[in-house]
Amino acid sequence: MPRVSAMSYKRYIIPLIFLSLLILSCGVGKKSATKTDLHFYYLELCPGCEEYEEADRMASEVRELGGEAFNLIGDEEAAAMKKLLEERGLSDIAHALPLLIQGESYLVGYEDIDREIRRLTE
Repeated sequence: MPRVSAMSYKRYIIPLIFLSLLILSCGVGKKSATKTDLHFYYLELCPGCEEYEEADRMASEVRELGGEAFNLIGDEEAAAMKKLLEERGLSDIAHALPLLIQGESYLVGYEDIDREIRRLTE
């Protein structure tokens, strides 16, 4: 049986380690960007209504992704949304609800928001 030198192992191990680290870092970066910059705002007042239940479900899913979700019943939540919109240069959409903000982009309307949440959870 031929002898294998230590140098021939290094030739394969170092690229494999580098490739493994690269793959791991790509996956981690994608998830953390999604989790840290996802904000869902809605205004539903009727707990027995279908839209309220739908918004509540979406809020739970956004929180599971590590984002934030707020029913804008109180002044504190509305002020937090207004501040975020001003920081992002999105003040012109302050009255658009329901609203999902991710980075500098946003979606308005339950159907589009639900589709995006489902895409993020895949």
